[in-house]
Amino acid sequence: MKKFRITVDGKQYEVDVELIQDTDDSGLLPSYYNPSISKNIAQSPELIEPQIVKPTKPKVSTISQSADSKSLNSPLNGVILEIVAKPGQSVKTDDILLIVEAMKMKTNISSPFDGVIDSIEVNVNDRVEIGQLLVKYK
Repeated sequence: MKKFRITVDGKQYEVDVELIQDTDDSGLLPSYYNPSISKNIAQSPELIEPQIVKPTKPKVSTISQSADSKSLNSPLNGVILEIVAKPGQSVKTDDILLIVEAMKMKTNISSPFDGVIDSIEVNVNDRVEIGQLLVKYK
């Protein structure tokens, strides 16, 4: 008999287990299964710490710059739901300019830099494609 301590639903119990017959099941296991490996893992006292990976923003180029002006292009295909900014408005980095719906999800399109809106090149309910001009800055 061997004595074991088990936990069920947070309660601990001590049980006695009797081995009635020791069978060698190695012939029944697939050839790729190596019981010595799983025994070593089960008996290993160290725990492997999970690694936390911080999500990063996708690198989509939505800014175009020419010698005399700056502009913002669409980072995705979708439909313009709302235009938040207005021509002549001063905006700062990360201010929301437009809201686009793509695949039933609303996506805020934010200003990539500080500036003044010169013109908004789309209207509500317009379909836009990746890279399409949305906003021109002064």
